[in-house]
Amino acid sequence: MKRSFPFWTAGMVFFADKTFQGIALSESMQAKDIYNYAICFYPALNDYNTINTPMRILLLLLLTGCLYILLKYSSSSKNSDLLLGVGFVAGGAFSNSISWIFQGSVVDYIGFFTPNYDLIFNLADLAYISGTLLVLLGVAREVLWMLERIRKTRVPGN
Repeated sequence: MKRSFPFWTAGMVFFADKTFQGIALSESMQAKDIYNYAICFYPALNDYNTINTPMRILLLLLLTGCLYILLKYSSSSKNSDLLLGVGFVAGGAFSNSISWIFQGSVVDYIGFFTPNYDLIFNLADLAYISGTLLVLLGVAREVLWMLERIRKTRVPGN
């Protein structure tokens, strides 16, 4: 698998999410509010108005740097689950972070509604959740592979 695979995967997730977000915003939506203003469970960090432009630029640079390092170092692996997962996580995180930094909210446009609970999310959320599962699977495979190598290199009787 090519070393650039996680970069391409992250880019595709980002552009697909932004495309579907644009479609969701251009269509007349139901009476549901599609904007999600929360970035985390800590309420003080959810106030978009307290973050000024230089702080937004700093956040964008930090996010871009962290994602680049993550993608760069993971691309040396030959584990396809790990590579795909890292690409999904990076693309989803980047897409939602860009929306939050520049718009102050994330557009959630995929919904499942039941009488008791509404589940609303976007493609970026789905990408980094499934990416996290793929990363865990990839790490588990790496650990099993290393344990198998250790078992094979042991000298019998020692």
